This record gives sequence, C-alpha cells and structure tokens, in this order.
Amino acid sequence: MCDVYYRAIDEVDKSLREVHDDVNLQITNAMLQLMEKVNKRRSDLIKQSNTIRSEKHVALAKQLGAMNTAYEVMKRTSSEIDGDLSSIDSMPTSKLESYAKKIYQNYKMLHAYMDSLEPCVDVDTSLDLEDLIDILQEIEQFGDVKQELITEYRCLWSWGNNGQGQLGLKDNQNRHVPHTVKPLLDKNIVSVVGGYGHTLALTASGTVYAFGRNIDGELGLGHNNNVSTPEVVESLMDKNVIMIDNSNVHHSTALTDNGEIYTWGNNRCGQLGLGDTINRNVPTCIPEISDKRINCVIAGGSANSGFVFATNELNETYVWGANSHSQLGLDNKLMQSSPKQMSALTNTVKVGLGYNHSVVLLSDGRVFSFGSNDHYELGHGKVGVSTNVPGEIVALREHNILDVCSGNGFSIALTAQGSLFSWGRNDHGMLGLGDLEPRTIPQPINTIKNVQIMYVEAGGAHVIAVSDQDEVYCWGFNGQGRLGIGKTTDQHTPQRVLTLSGKNVKCVVAGGWHSLALSI
Repeated sequence: MCDVYYRAIDEVDKSLREVHDDVNLQITNAMLQLMEKVNKRRSDLIKQSNTIRSEKHVALAKQLGAMNTAYEVMKRTSSEIDGDLSSIDSMPTSKLESYAKKIYQNYKMLHAYMDSLEPCVDVDTSLDLEDLIDILQEIEQFGDVKQELITEYRCLWSWGNNGQGQLGLKDNQNRHVPHTVKPLLDKNIVSVVGGYGHTLALTASGTVYAFGRNIDGELGLGHNNNVSTPEVVESLMDKNVIMIDNSNVHHSTALTDNGEIYTWGNNRCGQLGLGDTINRNVPTCIPEISDKRINCVIAGGSANSGFVFATNELNETYVWGANSHSQLGLDNKLMQSSPKQMSALTNTVKVGLGYNHSVVLLSDGRVFSFGSNDHYELGHGKVGVSTNVPGEIVALREHNILDVCSGNGFSIALTAQGSLFSWGRNDHGMLGLGDLEPRTIPQPINTIKNVQIMYVEAGGAHVIAVSDQDEVYCWGFNGQGRLGIGKTTDQHTPQRVLTLSGKNVKCVVAGGWHSLALSI
C-alpha cells in the first residue's frame, strides 16, 4: 500500500491539465460507479493472489482490472458518452472530477510498472459502459442515495480517546462510536495514521494535515501547542509527500516522491534519524539516506521510545531509533540515532513494529521476528527468551502470509485467504481468541466466522480489521471507547462496528488510544 498507489501523486497536477478537456460530467459519473463495482471484485482478486508475495504485486492485482477498464472509458469521446448517458441526470462533480482523474493517473503509473514486473493475476476487464448505465439507473431510483454516495466519498471517521484533540472534532471529548471529521470532508484524504495522541492525514495532492498532541512538536506546525482541528503542515507543502506514519509514537515521518524522508517530534531515542536526540517541531530531512531511493517508511515503538524501518527499491532495509530490546535487528542493544542498514534480512515486503519487537515479512513468504519476548510476542514458542537477531516464525511458514502488524507485546498476521493469526500478550483480549491467555506461537482467530479479512491494524492494545464486505471489526482494550461499539468494556472476540456498516470503509487505523477509518 505504500508503493504503487501513492507514487501516482507526483504526476497528478500535470495529468489533470492533460486530461481536463477530455473529462466531462458523464465520464466522471461513470468512473465513480465503475470503481464501486470493481471494488466488489476485490475478494476474487485476493483469492487469486495465493502465489503473490510482493506487496507491490498485491497492489497491482487489486487495481489492474479497474485501471484498465477506467482507461478505456476515459478514451471514449465526449459525444459517445453523451449519447450513452443521455437519460442520466448529472451528479454533483466537485469531488468526482478529481476522483476520475486520479484513476486515470493511477492507470498511467500502473501501466509503467507492468513493463517491468511479471504478471500478477488474471483479471476480468470485461465491464463495459452498458454495465455502468445499469448501475447509474439503479442509483437514480433511490434519489438521495446519490448524494449520500458523494458525501461518504473520502470520509474520515474517528473515535476513542480525544483528550488532546487527536480525533479532529474541534473539542477534547472522547467518542465511543465513529464520528465524521467534518473539516476534512472536502480535502480528498487518501491516507491517515494515528500516533500516541496525534493524527496525520494525507491528501491526493500531497498536503499533510495534523491534529492532536503536540507537546514534542509531533504535529510539525512550528510550535508545541495541542490542536483539535486539522491544520496544514505548511513546511511540507512543496515536498510532494506520498506516505506518512506515526504509529503509536510521539514522532512523525513523511516520505516524498523522490525518496526523501522527513521526521519531526520526539527524539529521545534518536528516532528522527538526524544523528542527535533533539526534538524538532518542523519536518526535517534525513540527508544520510536521501539518495537511497526509499519507497516505504514505518514508525513503531511506544510514546517516547520510537524506532523506524525504511525500505527501498533495492529491497534494502534501514533502521534507527530505540534499540534497548534489539528491535532494530542489528545484533546489539545500542540506540541508533542515524540510519543504519540491517543486513540480517533482505527482500522485505511488510514490517510490523510493536513497542519493543519487530516482525518482518519477506518476499518468499517467510516471517521473522526479533527484539523483546517478555510477552511471547516473537511467536517462536519460547517463553521470555528475547533475541538480538531475526528468527523465523516457523508456525506461519505454510500459511501464505500477506501482511503483518504489531502492538504492545502482540502481533497479528493476515493470510492471502483472508484469515488471521495472533500471538503474544492477551491481557485485554487483543488476540481475539475469546480469552485472556497469552500465546507463544501464532493461533488462528476462529472467533470471526465466515468473514474474509482484507486489512488489519494493531494499536497499543486493540485491533481493527476490514472485511471483503467493507465491514469493520474491532477487539481488545476498549478504554475511552476506542473499539467504536458504543461501550467501554474490553472485547475478547471481534465485534462489528455497526456505525460504519455500509460506509465503504477500505482503510482503518489503530492508534495508541484512538481509532480511525477512511471511506474511499
């Protein structure tokens, strides 16, 4: 997710100018409904992706069919589109135009990637304009549904702890169910991340919004005052940001389209990678790896004890920050205030960073872990035995792992078939196994029946997942209502977040104390 989609952003402005004259209201209508239908095919694409290991390939597999079909629609002349859709009233297009053009831009980028990558999966691209007309006519029959669809487009939801304004709702009151972050409704948000009291949101044009805790300057606004309403990080406006992260920590990271990493906020353990331990309240570039062609950056740790992993196009991994439990995989416990290449593992696809441990998925499907094992979070079957170097989680070897994530002493793995495994700490039921017993090796989460999971995120002590039907499930610690189910009691099994049913949620975030969801 940190590769193909957001690399399209750097070309958006140029491409919008190129295609603007060719995009009319009917095309944008068709494009929106096309994507709605194509999204329903995501589960089929996942089923076909059993042999896909690379994250880049997975992203291609999910979007290739949609992009090819969208491109064919874009090539239709205005007169043809007008004729085919003559009986359809125009829908409001303030948001749809940018969406349609964004699809076109994604196709261009995907097409370029296909020249250099092996085929991913066979994708049905037979959807034609007649299908689109049928969809539009169905929507016309429901009247207000059309406007509701526009309203829900790119809608950000937040809930849980709001003591420092991290929900972006203009106050400091906790929320036990998801609420719309109204200041960002028309900002075309494409990505959102939640730290240990603050939130960052990224728009399609590369603008970064920040809100919440700012005691250590983690909002990057040039001051240290908390903010309860989203504000633009002005110093990043001309940087073409394509990725952001701040998972469960008091610092923030941003990746630009040319591979530069900017960091800011708490730096007690050198997590900013700037060679010192001085906090920053404005984004600062890490010059040491500006030429390494970084394409993904992940932040982890707990509050002030943060650490970072960054990977590049050469499958190299660079690490820095807190290392008191050997969570950097460098075979030592020394704090690392500057980026250092981790040579123990290559071909990294996904990284799950817990409070004091790390889990890494390689392109060949193997999963490794290292760091603290105080809560059995390494999944090696050994009790309390930490490790300085990566060790394979053998129990996951035959399960075709697609993604990994980690929290405070526990981890979750997602398979290509849409099932989940969990292990480690379980005092709040965050393993989703129906009890409070820790696990030393990965166990299947069988408490969620007949549901195929597409995406999963681990917070400090709670977990959020999205199904192939776009339903959101939460479990674990429920302090301040971070599970979004209307109450504050812990949940030991996955619970559906009813407020988000039918909201077309594709992305969820489990912060340290709060939660977020993005309708796309």
